[in-house]
Amino acid sequence: MVTVRDDAPFQAVLDAMTPRDWEELRKLLQRIDDHGAPFAPRPESSTVSDAADARAYPMGGPIVDEAMTFLYDREFIVPFDWPAWDGKAAVEQGDLEAIGSGTAEDCLRYLTVIGRADRLMTGFIVSAFDRRLVQTALHRLLEIMGGDR
Repeated sequence: MVTVRDDAPFQAVLDAMTPRDWEELRKLLQRIDDHGAPFAPRPESSTVSDAADARAYPMGGPIVDEAMTFLYDREFIVPFDWPAWDGKAAVEQGDLEAIGSGTAEDCLRYLTVIGRADRLMTGFIVSAFDRRLVQTALHRLLEIMGGDR
């Protein structure tokens, strides 16, 4: 059985990006790279009774919030049947090679899987930043789309 992929919704998102949007993404990605892991702020010991509980519910810091706001505002989180997509295994397994060699449309799929998976597993987005999944998808997207957009 051959599966036909519908790239049209993803291509529409990419086509809607302006040169200014691409430049904002480049600058944002540079700040993310400069920040480095860990991306979850460490809780104050006086406000957390159990360090294990603090690690179980990591919240993203300002750079994670800014990045996710950018991705949602530019509609990079595209509605599609991500649980049925075979490529989600790359995110689940932390396969940076697969993510780093994906198509532009697949980069948006990876970002969607990350964004949606956080709703099922608190802290998944922060973990994805710590493991460089988000950065790898964004670097690949910029590589594919080039600097002339």
